[in-house]
Amino acid sequence: MIRATLALALLAGAATAQGLPQFDDRLGFEVIGTADDGLILKNDGNTFYCEVDDAEGETYLYFQVCLPILGPSAVEAYQASRMATASTEEDFLAALDAMPEVAFMPAIEATMREDYACAVPMGGDAEDAFLRSLAERVADQAGFGGLLSAEAVDEIGEITEDAAERMIDQGRITLDREARVARLADCP
Repeated sequence: MIRATLALALLAGAATAQGLPQFDDRLGFEVIGTADDGLILKNDGNTFYCEVDDAEGETYLYFQVCLPILGPSAVEAYQASRMATASTEEDFLAALDAMPEVAFMPAIEATMREDYACAVPMGGDAEDAFLRSLAERVADQAGFGGLLSAEAVDEIGEITEDAAERMIDQGRITLDREARVARLADCP
């Protein structure tokens, strides 16, 4: 939990299309804080969370793993680069799963507005059809050109579920349980 909080709270160097910043102890480092069983370090202009352990019977500590701490825009850039290079459905789904929920809100809104005239029937085949349309839109927007299996459509539905629930909480989507319809709130 604290790692996720740190990733959003602290900024590190921008993630590039080549990958994430790498900790290099040869360049030296500065301790700027502590968290859990680790340290927050500055290294080569980037911020890292490094887990620390003690060597058994030794008189020193060592870093087990150092993870870069990224701000929201760096996370988005990194995930976009991962999706652009995803060659398999599995890689694509892993990249999607790591994205923040807000990244899916535009696809949900566009699918509801453009494919369903702002009113999506809840349940049954109609909801399955919506999830298929949403999954295809997410894949298209992410630049994934492969065909999506039924399992991938289901997983994308699960990945985007939190974003849809947040939109409901924000009043951007309203639920008419009697009519069994989800409506986009700002749609005529």
